Amino acid sequence: MDRTASPRLIVLTLVVVAPLVFIWSQPAMPGTPDSLPMKLLVTPGLWGHVDTPVSLAVPGLLRYGGPLAMEEERDGKTIPTPCQLTDDGRLYWLLSGVTRPGTRRTYFLRAATPEVAPIVAVAGDGKYLDVSLGERLALRYHCAEIPPPSGASPLFARSAFIHPLCSPSGEVLTEIQPPDHLHHLGIFAPWTRTRFEGRQVDFWNLGAGQGTVRFKSVEKTWSGPVSGGFVVVQEHVDLSAPDGPKAALVESLEVVVYPLPAHGDRKAYLVDYISRQRCATSSELVLEKYRYGGFGYRARADWNSKNSRMLTSEGKTRADANTTRCRWCDVSGATGAGRSGILFMGAPQNARSPEPIRVWPLDNRPDQLFFNFCPVQEATQEEMRLAPGVTYTFHYRMLVYDGEIGAEEADQVWLSFNDTPQVQVVR
Repeated sequence: MDRTASPRLIVLTLVVVAPLVFIWSQPAMPGTPDSLPMKLLVTPGLWGHVDTPVSLAVPGLLRYGGPLAMEEERDGKTIPTPCQLTDDGRLYWLLSGVTRPGTRRTYFLRAATPEVAPIVAVAGDGKYLDVSLGERLALRYHCAEIPPPSGASPLFARSAFIHPLCSPSGEVLTEIQPPDHLHHLGIFAPWTRTRFEGRQVDFWNLGAGQGTVRFKSVEKTWSGPVSGGFVVVQEHVDLSAPDGPKAALVESLEVVVYPLPAHGDRKAYLVDYISRQRCATSSELVLEKYRYGGFGYRARADWNSKNSRMLTSEGKTRADANTTRCRWCDVSGATGAGRSGILFMGAPQNARSPEPIRVWPLDNRPDQLFFNFCPVQEATQEEMRLAPGVTYTFHYRMLVYDGEIGAEEADQVWLSFNDTPQVQVVR
C-alpha cells in the first residue's frame, strides 16, 4: 500500500494542563508528526471541558524556531487561537468555552509572522516575581524577606509567599500579617506540627521560633500568549537545630497563570500552584496530625461573615464546612468590582484526596476569613511520613474571578481540571 496515498493518523494522549504533574503522558516518539502545517483533532474526555488549558509534546517543532499561529475551524469559520511552544517542546493552547462530550474540535497549526506579543508577562527585580495579565498585576511572589510589623518579633520576617493575588479587575483578594495572625501571608503553604531529627518543628507559627519557609532561588520564568509563570526553590528551615538553622524540606514551587475569555460580566483567569517537596537530608520529616497546615489562604481584610460566601463541592458553607472534605471550595465577597472570588480546587492525585479543609466557623472570628486544604487534619487516619529520596507533589488550581460562579459551573471547572481529552494529529 502507498503510505503517501492518504493522511497518516496518529492518536496521542492530550494532557489537560491541570494534572500535568500526575497523569502519565506518552512522550514524543519517532514518527510523531512535528512538521508544519499540522492538523489537530481534539476529542473531549468523559465529562467535557470548559476553558481548559491543554498541552501536547511536539519536540520536533523546536527545530523550526519561528513564531507559530493556531486557528480553530468551527461552524465554517476560522477562529485565531493563541498557542505557545515551551523550551521543552510542549505546545500549549486553550480549549475555550464549552467542549461537550461526544463532540470534536479541529485546529490548524502553521508558521506565523510576526511573533505574538505575550499576554501573560513575568518580571522580577530580585525582590519580587510579578505575573501580569496585560497591564494588570495578577499576582506577586515574594523572593525577598519582608520585615515584621512595627513592634513585632523579628521571627515574623518571611519570604516565599504570594501577595497580592488580584482579581481580573485589579481587586486585591489576599492579606498579609493581619494583627490577629501575623504569620498569615496571602497564599502560603507551610506544615505545622512536624518531627525532624527528634525535634518538634512548627514551620507555620513563626512566633514559636521553631521553623520558617525561605525563598532560595529562581529556577525558571516564562511569558507568553497562553501562559506565564515561574519555578522557584523554597526551603522549610528548622531554626532549632543544634548547629544552627537547617533545611528539613526542599520545595520546588511552580506557579502558572492562564488567561481565560470573558463570559458575560464574569472575567477570570487560572492559577496552577504545584508544590513538589522532598527531604533536604537523609532524615525523614514526619507530618503529625493537626487541625491546620499545608496550602492556606488569608482573605482580604474587609471580608467577613456578612459580605462574603463560602461553598464547597459537598454543599457545605462556612457554617458547617470545617473538617469536612471537598474537591473544591468557592470563596467570594463584595469588592469594588461588585463581587470577586477564588474557586480553590484540589487534584484527586493529592494525598488523601478529597482533602479535609480548615475554615473558621461563623462563631470563630466572624470578621475574618481563612481557608486551608489540610491533608494532615486530625480526622485523617495517621500521620504522614515524608521519606528521603521521594518527591511528594501537591497540586492546586485557582479560578480567580470577578462576577459570580454557581455550583454547577464550579463542578464543571473542577472536572475540566481532572479530565483528559485525546488529540489526533494528522499530516
